[in-house]
Amino acid sequence: YSFLKTAITDATYPQLSNLSLDDYQRMEYLGDCVLDIVVTFAIFNANEDSDEGEMTFMKHSFVSNHTFSHLAYALGIHNNLIT
Repeated sequence: YSFLKTAITDATYPQLSNLSLDDYQRMEYLGDCVLDIVVTFAIFNANEDSDEGEMTFMKHSFVSNHTFSHLAYALGIHNNLIT
């Protein structure tokens, strides 16, 4: 439960609420690294004729706050974030 609570707690919430809660910053760093590897590997294998620039553009379009924001709303999990 503590990992879940940390994973959904925005970095500004503990400061604004004067509560001693861990936020998701450290977990986000690890998750971003893993996500980059997985997405990069998939793009690399699926686009044999693409150069580095094209693959970088694809990766950034898949791995972005904008994309994940839309995904969170589509899945209905945006209401579960502690902000």
